[in-house]
Amino acid sequence: MTKAWLDEIFNSIQGEGIYAGTRQLFIRFEGCNLSCSYCDTPRALHRNKYCILHIKERKIKIENPLSVETLVRYIKMECPGFKIPGSYFHSVSLTGGEPLLQVDFITLLIPHLKHMGFRVYLETNGTLPEMLEKIIEGIDIVAMDIKLPSATGKDLWKEHERFLKIAGKKAFVKVVITEKTTEKEIGKAVELMRRINSSIPLVFQPSPWSGRAFKFQELALKKLRDVRVIPQLHKLAGFI
Repeated sequence: MTKAWLDEIFNSIQGEGIYAGTRQLFIRFEGCNLSCSYCDTPRALHRNKYCILHIKERKIKIENPLSVETLVRYIKMECPGFKIPGSYFHSVSLTGGEPLLQVDFITLLIPHLKHMGFRVYLETNGTLPEMLEKIIEGIDIVAMDIKLPSATGKDLWKEHERFLKIAGKKAFVKVVITEKTTEKEIGKAVELMRRINSSIPLVFQPSPWSGRAFKFQELALKKLRDVRVIPQLHKLAGFI
């Protein structure tokens, strides 16, 4: 039986990207294939004995790994009183860590989420195109990061380009701006997006806040149609 290692299940507002402020149910997967300098969920990088289910003021420990059936049961506990659980939420966010590391589990989970009325929102570092290809038909929104070399120490341009081609019009792209981010990196990210589809939205997320993001926005708007500067709301609100 395929099971997943999960970090937590909770509902909150989306803190990033073009859907910031919308209500979502979050399923946070454990494990990641990168080590970003600005990671804000270090607990999810490793396997833990328990997944934490947040229900109002309660925290319920669920032993890892979980089956799809067990996860579905707990999702319904987060959606009491709704004949169609997905009707309360904009979507269900599969986040991490990197959820695509457990793509076989996600393949089994998606039909259950659709049956409950959810749209499926994938938050990903955009480095596993072969895994995305397995499930892209069942994904409604792809929130893809472009991970810059200054933050990861790795050159991931080829992976990102293949990934974005598969995601197509379902995607928008996020780029975290740090003190080490260079204009050359931004130019390369923008050119990558332009080659694929200049209409794909790009969101710059300064961490910490920096006016440099506005300069990068000006540069990006010369080649892309939709470029936004949006702070990470979950950090501003103190959720992390």
